[in-house]
Amino acid sequence: MNEVNPASPPVLLAAALVVSPALWQAFVVGDLPMGTALTRFLLAVVASWVVLSVAISLLPERKPAHREKDSAAEPTPVPVNPGGPTTS
Repeated sequence: MNEVNPASPPVLLAAALVVSPALWQAFVVGDLPMGTALTRFLLAVVASWVVLSVAISLLPERKPAHREKDSAAEPTPVPVNPGGPTTS
């Protein structure tokens, strides 16, 4: 089973995208208190973590692809003359 870490980049990015208007208002414009914006961000992190965890649990698990050895893909060995080139 795949588990999502709450501090993983996908979770933090999703939360930042959801709360980006509040973050803009707090840090750039200054109309919203920073505490309010950060509280919204923390709530969005929890919500994003739950949504991504549920989405990943609903997806089927990936199995690694097994490749069979293909004899045509391997180069054929070239015979080597250990005595060096022969001259006649």
